[in-house]
Amino acid sequence: MPGSRVPDWFTEEPVVFSKRRNSELKGIICFGVLSFKNVPENQREGLQLEDVQGKILNLTSEVFRTTFRLLGAPRRNEEHIFLRRFGGRTPLLFELKDRYSLHLQRRNPPRIEGMEVNNCRILLVFCGDDDYEGDEESLDETQYSVSQKLAKFFNFADV
Repeated sequence: MPGSRVPDWFTEEPVVFSKRRNSELKGIICFGVLSFKNVPENQREGLQLEDVQGKILNLTSEVFRTTFRLLGAPRRNEEHIFLRRFGGRTPLLFELKDRYSLHLQRRNPPRIEGMEVNNCRILLVFCGDDDYEGDEESLDETQYSVSQKLAKFFNFADV
């Protein structure tokens, strides 16, 4: 969707995973800005975007890599945000171990010349981060669940 703002409560990448003693990692949300200013309009129809990659690295080497499949490219040259959530049954979560780092980047070499990946951020979602049952409007914003934070962000985003 059109936009360039990224929530400030996401962590700038790379993110180094630290296992929590009493809280299991339940999901990963990747958020960033894509720019299509240099992609010719005649190449956008039916385009499947597979130029955003997530990589997991240990201290010495790459452990895992995945490509985010995003369908469609905007018809206009304005920046667009992407959001991708990975749940508990995905290899990205299985491969992330204590002290491993998670990076987001553009595929090299890219499949789409001219597309840029900017301002990537990551949110690690642990058990309890998204489990609030009740009216969150009565809570302080710092206590909102991940889903409520995202809903508020998109409701008020300048798109």
